[in-house]
Parts: sequence; C-alpha cells; structure tokens
Amino acid sequence: MEVKHGKTYLLRIVNAVMDESLFLAVAHHKLVVVGTDGFYTKPFETNYIMISPGQSMDLLLKADQPPASYYLAAAAYSSAFGAGFDNTTTTAILHYQSSPPQKLSNDPLLPPHDATLASTEFTRRLRSPPAAAKNLPTEVDTRVLITASVNLLNCSGCAGPFGKRFAASLNNISFVPPSTDVLQAYYRRIGGVFEADFPEKPAREFDYTGEKSSRGGSGGGDGDEGIGGGVQRERGDGFAGDECGGE
Repeated sequence: MEVKHGKTYLLRIVNAVMDESLFLAVAHHKLVVVGTDGFYTKPFETNYIMISPGQSMDLLLKADQPPASYYLAAAAYSSAFGAGFDNTTTTAILHYQSSPPQKLSNDPLLPPHDATLASTEFTRRLRSPPAAAKNLPTEVDTRVLITASVNLLNCSGCAGPFGKRFAASLNNISFVPPSTDVLQAYYRRIGGVFEADFPEKPAREFDYTGEKSSRGGSGGGDGDEGIGGGVQRERGDGFAGDECGGE
C-alpha cells in the first residue's frame, strides 16, 4: 500500500478467515476505529484491532511517520486450550511515496495469540456515540425470527453421523458461494448472483431447541434425520438438509 506523507487514509478491513479472529496492526502507526458492522461507533485510537470472522471495520490511518516502508501484519487470536489454529503471521507493506529504498521497519507489536486480555481491552472500547441515539427508530415494524442450525445432508461415502455430512443453515438455507463475489455483484449491480428475499422466519418449522430431535424424527423427508427440513434456494443461497436444532 503506497501512501503520501501527511495524508489520512480510510482502510476498510474485512476478516475473511473461516473461524478465527485476527489481531491486526501497522508498525509505528496509530489506527482510529470509526466504523464497525451493526452499530454506530464512537471513534477511538488504538495500536491494534481485533476483528472477528466475517466482520468489517473502518479505520483511519494517518501517514505521519518518517518516510520509509512499514510492515502491516495480522495473526490469529485463539485462546482455546489444545485447539489447533493457524499460528502464522500474514504481512503487507505500507510504503511512503518518494522514500528511498531501505530496510523495512520492525514488525508491528501484535498481542500474543492467546491474549484474551488484549482482545477484551479492544472490544470493550467499542461504544456508540451518544448523539446516535437521537436518530434511532423507536418503533418496530418488522419482526424477524432467525434460526441458526446444524444440519445433516445426504452424501455418498461420508464419515459423519449416520453416514451423512454436516452443514449449517439460517432459516433452512445454507450459503453456497457463487462464481461472482456477492459484494462485487451488489456494488456493480450484477444480476443473478444473489437474492434479496431472505425469509423472516424458517420456511419449514422444526424443533428449534433440539430437545425432541432424534433419529428418524418426524418431518425428516428424503431420508434425512431430525426435525424439520430444508428448502432449495438458487443463485448463491444453496440449500439446507434437515435441522438438528439450534436458535
């Protein structure tokens, strides 16, 4: 990333990792968090961020250091004892325009991979600005029930429970990655990639708590086990098999 000394840059960071939160920092530079998914954010300055899977953050970076090249680095946060994770560090380079070729600065100081205190110290600073409350809606006009479920899908030669494989779903729908990136399709108005009619409740009701789910339960259909069932969705949504409970 090339920057000009004295300028301030907006960085839009997305954690596209499957199941690991990440620490991210830029050597010798402060970051100002100005936006996060899901809520208004009171800006605050930090040496690093901790970003969870699928989350995005808007950061301001001021190019105010001596012109040179600096490392930008990210590494996993994983505090579960004995759980495997990718303990490598990914890096990029922040380069000041017109700076002479020279040795890169030291790596940014990232917290240890199991630094729960560093993680909570960052997340506890995420606050909404008081002024935001004045513009929030006060009446609810649409109620949405979203169920997150683990499903069993029929497959050939699978080693999962009952010879099937696991799949996750929201309201009976599993996501299947399309050939075109969803955000790219949204911003460039490319049709036929995703649908905008996500159901306000599961199309087929099932035992959301899982208390009554059992092998051969009612509503399985197509030989799948459990309570409930899936519906076919096209163009980026995919399908889900039978639900095993969860809310």
